Amino acid sequence: MDFFLLLVRLLTSLVPVKRWRKNLRRRLINTVQRRELRQRVPAVRERYAQHVADCRAKRERGEKLRVAFFVLDGAMFSAEPIYRLMAASDAYEPEILVIPDVERGVEFTRARQERALEALRLRNLPARALYNPETGVAEDVAGRYDIVFTSNPYAGATLPQYTAAEMYRHVLVPFVSYGYGGYLQVDTRRFVFRPEVSLFWRVYVPVEATRRRWVAANPLLEGNCVVGGYPKMDRLATMTCPAPARPRVILASHHSLARVSDGLTLSNFLRYADFFLELPARYPQVDFVFRPHPLLRERLSRDEWWGRERTDAYFARIAAIPNVTYEDGGDYFETFLSSSALIHDCASFLAEYFYTGKPQCYMLANPEKMDAEFSSFGKDLLRRCTLAYDEAAITSFIDRVVLAGEDPGAEERREFASREVCAFYPHAAEHILADIERAISGR
Repeated sequence: MDFFLLLVRLLTSLVPVKRWRKNLRRRLINTVQRRELRQRVPAVRERYAQHVADCRAKRERGEKLRVAFFVLDGAMFSAEPIYRLMAASDAYEPEILVIPDVERGVEFTRARQERALEALRLRNLPARALYNPETGVAEDVAGRYDIVFTSNPYAGATLPQYTAAEMYRHVLVPFVSYGYGGYLQVDTRRFVFRPEVSLFWRVYVPVEATRRRWVAANPLLEGNCVVGGYPKMDRLATMTCPAPARPRVILASHHSLARVSDGLTLSNFLRYADFFLELPARYPQVDFVFRPHPLLRERLSRDEWWGRERTDAYFARIAAIPNVTYEDGGDYFETFLSSSALIHDCASFLAEYFYTGKPQCYMLANPEKMDAEFSSFGKDLLRRCTLAYDEAAITSFIDRVVLAGEDPGAEERREFASREVCAFYPHAAEHILADIERAISGR
């Protein structure tokens, strides 16, 4: 397959327009990968069937199943509630292992790993790193576990031995996504065709609408796509947080800065960067939490965008504003609970904030973006948000909803969330664990 990918890159390099070149390259690579996957998946599923039989045999011998939970980022540990259930069970020996993000250089790898370990420590979760960014030495875990949960679907994001493409040889690999899936067009344009997704033992999706849409796009997922709810949010129901003394608004920007891409193009940060600096002075009675996507700062720092110096200066400036708290990654559930509203253009936060019942304002570049970026389910979510195409709509949301408390759609929004978004909440982890138990027991 490597030969075919190299050939595709060589041939498409002759296309003069970058956008055409990227689109053609993507289509050709997808064709090659899908053909290879159709040939490979049956053997992978047979291997998983043997792993299930091995787990069943261990159970019959009275042995515990060894389980690893791979974590790239503390805020992306969607399987945490499942880990806690397993830690409280006599049937499992679970362990949390931080794996490296190796796509963006040693400095980024080190910083992200340290933040992940700290975020887990603050939640009283024992964890250790599998990779030493100083020496480049990675721990080999092959054959050490029976099940490995991961929230990483990107083969290039970490080292090969920590991906499903390699791990399936030794363990069952359930996938619990770091983000809520099903409401973005990119899901069925690209995501469901990523090789990793077809190679997982289980792909747990939040609702039946997502399962139907993904399987229709990629029939290979018929054998591993299972509705499990969204266990990441179970923990929210166990937390309490005092109501803020003042209105508190989250400002969250996505990292997809490019206007033209075959992936997501959600971010409006470049348009609103100066406006975000002005908002706190315009509303001194409001506290703001500036929480950009964990990848936004790294992307802005590239020479093709702002560069390191301008980016660092901006983040230092916004962090210094008295009524602004800058959050650089880490757990955000307490931030959700202590907030009054959310203003953003992020992907995962759109569905996740529905679990709070609170209002949100979603920034779109133009009305056409709804059709370009969102599925019918995504549009249903957006219809229950305030949509902002300019600064005036954002300030109107703050004036009307945050300060005046005008939120006439609140009851219908909560009913919609309960009915269409929050499946099995707050017991999605129990639902997934029950599915795993059924699979292992054969009942």
